[in-house]
Amino acid sequence: MSYQRGVIFVGNRYLAGAEDWGKTSTSWAEPLTVKAMMKVSLKVYKAMPVWYHLLSVSALFASMIPWMAGWYQPGEWIGFPVYLWGYFFLGTHFWFPEEMKRYHGAEHKVFSSDELISVRNIKIINDAEITNRYCSTNVIVLYFIQLPIILMAILLLTSAPFFHQLEWSTYLNLLLLPFSLKWLNRSVRGRRLRNGILTLSYAAQRHVTTLEPNEKHLKTAVKAYRRVLLKESPGRLKQERPFGKPKKRNKKEESKMAIADITIVPLGSGSTSVSEVVASVHQLLKDTELPIQYELTPMSTIIEGKPEDLYDIIRQVHEVPFKHGHQRIALNIRIDDRRDKESGMALKLKAVNERLNE
Repeated sequence: MSYQRGVIFVGNRYLAGAEDWGKTSTSWAEPLTVKAMMKVSLKVYKAMPVWYHLLSVSALFASMIPWMAGWYQPGEWIGFPVYLWGYFFLGTHFWFPEEMKRYHGAEHKVFSSDELISVRNIKIINDAEITNRYCSTNVIVLYFIQLPIILMAILLLTSAPFFHQLEWSTYLNLLLLPFSLKWLNRSVRGRRLRNGILTLSYAAQRHVTTLEPNEKHLKTAVKAYRRVLLKESPGRLKQERPFGKPKKRNKKEESKMAIADITIVPLGSGSTSVSEVVASVHQLLKDTELPIQYELTPMSTIIEGKPEDLYDIIRQVHEVPFKHGHQRIALNIRIDDRRDKESGMALKLKAVNERLNE
């Protein structure tokens, strides 16, 4: 599920999401419950643009006011019929805002990629197919294909007013939709018809409901997806490829681990304590999906990881003091990047201890 701020993935037992707020990003996971789904639906609705809110509120008043004022009488169409709400929610599926389309594209690429879903593989994931076999667009396309067929049958069978016939067609279509969707996803019969429906859905996905994501959208989708895997299938986070054997790497392509030593000094804060900022930094390091290790010392924080991951997390650390209201900081960074042999925090300490014990 994609929306204006990020991506939400629903697993078998958990749902997880990630959001990007410009300078900051967040991710979360919680058990899959009715309450959680309602909270997510509200989050998605709040993130929609103003025009969507205005239309939905206008439709609500147009439906409720005639009924509350006593204008409604059985057999008469007064105000905005409640069943037309379905068309509002289904139809706006084809009018996604641009940011939502990019998150939708990122969601699809994460599903389509055969690589390990990790921020390290962003470029490879970006090359994946932007269409998704089980996208919600399939449901919308299937609904609007069935509607004229059902409506035509009811028009031939009854002489009721058109809006009543449309109402009956709408509800009957909703009842039949789960069975049609099951046929679309599982049945081996009617392959040509099914492929034709999927072709329409893929065309809508490519040209209407998705846009090519940039790095921000892909990273957000990766974080959300990894949150679900962490809860339900942590073993998949260690595989190089979800399908098949791990991909062999050439020794020349292997990148060694580097170590960064960072110290943050807020300036002009009026306080000599920096513990609040340091605690926030370590919460960030704890929550990140980047494959890093870190250690707090009395004078600094040491982070170990691949150089590209270190630069990424340091950029995020740089913003932490400003969230606490500091207007100026001094960020001291030292990076030890050794390429001639394997290195790391544990190996460096081991080497020194071995000399001490000689």
